[in-house]
Amino acid sequence: MREFPITPADEGRSVSSLLRNAMPAAPRAFLRRLPRGGAVMLGGSAPDLERRLRSGDVVHLKETARVLQLLAAGPCPLDILHDDDDLLVLNKPAGLAVHPTQDATAPDLLTRAAALASDLGHRGNYHVINRLDRWTSGVVLLVPGSRGTTAFARLFEHREVDKRYVALVAGQPPDRGEIDVPVDGSPSRTTFTVVARGGTATLVLAHPDTGRRHQIRQHFASIGHPLIGDRRYGGPSGAGIGGALLHAVGIAFTHPVTGTRLAVLAPLPTHLRQSMSAAGLPEGTVGALFDRLLGGNSDEAI
Repeated sequence: MREFPITPADEGRSVSSLLRNAMPAAPRAFLRRLPRGGAVMLGGSAPDLERRLRSGDVVHLKETARVLQLLAAGPCPLDILHDDDDLLVLNKPAGLAVHPTQDATAPDLLTRAAALASDLGHRGNYHVINRLDRWTSGVVLLVPGSRGTTAFARLFEHREVDKRYVALVAGQPPDRGEIDVPVDGSPSRTTFTVVARGGTATLVLAHPDTGRRHQIRQHFASIGHPLIGDRRYGGPSGAGIGGALLHAVGIAFTHPVTGTRLAVLAPLPTHLRQSMSAAGLPEGTVGALFDRLLGGNSDEAI
């Protein structure tokens, strides 16, 4: 059996995401069959593929000839959080633009995703549904072809998407709060709760009710707690940080094609976890964050 020990770097991802990233060329039907007969085990039993993993879990994968062949091809070059016939959800790294830029030599998420389309069985060009700033990491939705693009985009237009972000902000904001400040002249509202505090910075879990450009960044700057690394809005710099420490950690909505509820969590990137440690946030902060996000009836859960 091949072992996959779960560390904070993978906390929150689903079993299916773990397997997809280990074997990007595996057909979806093949992955769905793996739990049957004990080919995938977690805690002594076959898990639901949508079970979300916690630090300390160990996933075991039976090394059949087919599995070994798929593993030998190497892990996925992008972090896939979810994929189905109509949708690809990626965990975008900070510093990578979503769309191609004027610099033809600069990498971008859309071009990298296109290189995976055939392995994933997707046809047609990907269309980005929710765009993140270059330095914002986390959940990005891409739809292959044009058939479902409008339906997915409508979810955001009608505010039928539940979103969660984590941000490392300067200073000590209140334990919870609501920021109701217009952005570019439009009504905007963000609620937040504190996850953990360090000496000079605080990790917050933010829920934007609206989706204005730079909303979270502007809102925290407006209350005197700009994001670490966000020089545009007055945030203090951080070692090795190219931009604001903001991560789109979770998203949930009713899938417009299948009609099922889909909730996806994106593990925190290395640079954010390192910055949290450098700011003096306590050990176990990542676990505490995912406790909230996986907290069942909690209004912070997703």
